Amino acid sequence: MENNGKSDTKKIIIGVLCFLIVVVFALIIVIKIAKPKKDPLQIKLETYAGYYYEYYCSLYKNDKGEIDNEKRTETLSKYTEIGIKVDLENLVRTLAGNKDIETKENLKDKTTEELLDEFTKKGKKCDSKKTKVTLYPSAPYTSKDVRIEAHLECDN
Repeated sequence: MENNGKSDTKKIIIGVLCFLIVVVFALIIVIKIAKPKKDPLQIKLETYAGYYYEYYCSLYKNDKGEIDNEKRTETLSKYTEIGIKVDLENLVRTLAGNKDIETKENLKDKTTEELLDEFTKKGKKCDSKKTKVTLYPSAPYTSKDVRIEAHLECDN
């Protein structure tokens, strides 16, 4: 009889463990499905903002044409809380045709109008003045040390 009690306890423990494993996997699946997908225009805006910020960081040069980290840190540290706000029009104007910016999308070969057109596809037309990004630089203030918040203002 004693063995039978241990056997029942083992079965209960195994059953509970199997149940917990199923619950954990179910939660993982539900969380992945429920996670909201980002709008492709939002992703594009954030990507372009990253390129803009990299270019912006490269402008801090000394008399010899070398990056001046002190000057860049001094300037960008002022914007860690308030951010650098850039509307879509200014963003694409800086990126379009700029030979100093290397991107996988070859933005240097596109005009401002072509880049703005990318934000008017699929039935959405984004307002180039109201669509904005805010760039929040952080220490050590390199071209990769930034948090980007994008705000799309588009027709449906």
